[in-house]
Amino acid sequence: MGGAVLAVPLSLGLLAVLGVGNAHVRLDQTSGTAWVVTPSRGLLTLVDGASEQVVVSVRVPALGSEVQVAQAGSSAYVADVDAGTVRRVDGATYRSSGPAPLGSPGQVRVLRGDADAVHVLDPRRRVATEADPVTLAPRHEVSLAATPGAEQAVVDATGRLWVLDPASGELAWFGAGRTGEAGRTAPDARLVLVRGEPVVVDVAGGAVAAIGPDGPGRPACLDVRGDDVVEALGSSTTDEVYAAVEASGTVVTAAVGHDDCRSVVHVGEPGTADFGALAQSGPYLFVPDHAAGTTTVVDTRTRTALDTFALAPPGHRLELVAKDGRVFWNDLDGEDVGVLSLRGGAWVQGESLMKYHPESGDPVAGVMPDDDPGTAPGPGSGPDGAPAPTPRASVGPAPDASGQPGLQAPRGTDGGGAPPPGPGAPGGSGGPSGAGEAPPATAAPPAASASATPTPPLPTITSLVTDRPGYVPGDVVTLTATVVDTPDDATWSWSVVVDGEPLLTGEQGAPGQPFTYAVWPQGSYTFTLTVRGGGGETLRDVTVPVAEDCRPPTLSGPLAFTTAVRTVVVEVEAPGCTLGVVIVTGAPAWLRVPTTVIIPSAPGHQTASMTVELLGEPPTDGLNAGVVRTMLDGAPGPAWDVVAPRGPRVVGVPRCTPGLIAVDLDDAEPAGLTVTATVVIQYRHVFAFPHDPPERTDPPFERVEPLTHTGGGTYTYSHPRSFTQGNDTTYVTATLRSGSAVDRDGLTTTFGSC
Repeated sequence: MGGAVLAVPLSLGLLAVLGVGNAHVRLDQTSGTAWVVTPSRGLLTLVDGASEQVVVSVRVPALGSEVQVAQAGSSAYVADVDAGTVRRVDGATYRSSGPAPLGSPGQVRVLRGDADAVHVLDPRRRVATEADPVTLAPRHEVSLAATPGAEQAVVDATGRLWVLDPASGELAWFGAGRTGEAGRTAPDARLVLVRGEPVVVDVAGGAVAAIGPDGPGRPACLDVRGDDVVEALGSSTTDEVYAAVEASGTVVTAAVGHDDCRSVVHVGEPGTADFGALAQSGPYLFVPDHAAGTTTVVDTRTRTALDTFALAPPGHRLELVAKDGRVFWNDLDGEDVGVLSLRGGAWVQGESLMKYHPESGDPVAGVMPDDDPGTAPGPGSGPDGAPAPTPRASVGPAPDASGQPGLQAPRGTDGGGAPPPGPGAPGGSGGPSGAGEAPPATAAPPAASASATPTPPLPTITSLVTDRPGYVPGDVVTLTATVVDTPDDATWSWSVVVDGEPLLTGEQGAPGQPFTYAVWPQGSYTFTLTVRGGGGETLRDVTVPVAEDCRPPTLSGPLAFTTAVRTVVVEVEAPGCTLGVVIVTGAPAWLRVPTTVIIPSAPGHQTASMTVELLGEPPTDGLNAGVVRTMLDGAPGPAWDVVAPRGPRVVGVPRCTPGLIAVDLDDAEPAGLTVTATVVIQYRHVFAFPHDPPERTDPPFERVEPLTHTGGGTYTYSHPRSFTQGNDTTYVTATLRSGSAVDRDGLTTTFGSC
């Protein structure tokens, strides 16, 4: 890449690009919530996925027309692209920081923040900035020597930042204080992540290619036209790239590493579709269509459209956030927001929620201003000044109009906002201040004295970690938690949810001891620890992926046949494919291969028998490479070779000359041929008088002899012609049967007389 590059240590971690490269990315999923934005209202809204309710709204004034939100656990980073600033919204206190000028106006892009840093890309200044994750104060800058476009930078699973220079097409990577070049591609190509690895998507060239140490690898087909408007997304579960094509209203799939463009799924109206950024949750792809106001769910395993949900008025922009096994949807141009959840194996649409009242523009849930943190109570204070239990950061209730915690009910329910207050709550029956009244004001309490009863401590979960970052079905997950201020009466309970479906609820665990759980099947697993004690409770969760480490199927032996051996039984092994089904396709007509081979769903025993029969002669004698094609659970698998015989073939024209009859035979078998010749001799006298004796034919005789190569795979059979008598004319007919140890039936050929 041209230009000098200044490499400064930049700890990127496991990051993904938001607004640069892959628009919807794999983010740190440690809570069941998502922040969504309403730019026209200067509003950031927190939605809880489990309860499907709006929790709180945060005022973010003076937002421009282009705003990006990077989820960071229960918190979020908000980039105002027009202003070139970034804010942090705290998921525990629901407060927004002031705007930090970390990029050029119209150019700033946020990379995912973690506990160590937040990373920001400024293509105009050609720099990536590492900032403090809380204060957003800049720490380091690294020069990119390129001006990447909106989809020309990604961060892979190892933490490397990959950048494509649109001026030259050169690729470069940055990370851990080092930099390197990675070849070149089309200048207008895009970068996406496929299973955490960088992949080039060249729409104009109709190709995708993984980026290796020496640059882009072998290009594979992408079935689009060069002028198509395409939304592209790299798969997080398979080696594929998904492309939504507006002109055809379809989603096409490109396999990375080999040509496979057969998958086409119809998801929209051809020519009128206006697709937005795609999202993926497990094996499911979500395709938003702004023109129709809908989102279609595609099962990438079966290549079928499962359902289409009407989410917004036609023409409104739809934003999708795939997180914690759910998909949060947001009408960027309207007041609605909601959650799509997987229940009973089917995706369902929850009730639409309101972010704000469309008539007044006022937020429905409690609102937290970002410029005056003292105007609303934080989670550290409760009614009457008493300490409140530490809320779960991901679903902590926001203050309602009375200043008390409350969640917004779905649209059309009573109250239009928080649920009706219960007994003892302000505004509820049975409270000390009467229905609908706030508690009376009281004088400040006297200073604490030595005789005052101390407030019991509230437990706090400071960390919840798993023993590995990812698992395969059948593994045992071990979770370890650190809890401080644990009272004597503390209890621990665990819950497990996979892809939005609860598997375990309220399992009691020994306080202070690790929790173990065997994961099955694959999916996104969220483990939640609830610690109760001291009159309150605290929760913390962690999400880990469980996916098959599925390797290509192999055979226990060769598919090798002879004329005598026409049936072969082999074992098919697919290590790690605990849910796999091997689908065998493309077998030629001269073979009989089972259409499906089911791999047992038992960890460590992914083998099954397969019987293959030889029905006829192959097109090639000996090795027929790659004639049996396979697919593994819907994904392309390896091609298997078959060794099968053909009989010898006559090369050229048999020869019969005085003193010799001969024929050349071709065969690919290296063991040599054995020929059996049956020679029939007829004599015809040259004198044509009535008293001439009739023609006579001698009894046939056979001659068996081995043949050797005369060059290449050619053999020559010859027989001395020593049976002429006098003036008689001799007619010789030779029938040859030839073959090898493999093709025993061999060839029968008859050649003429001389």
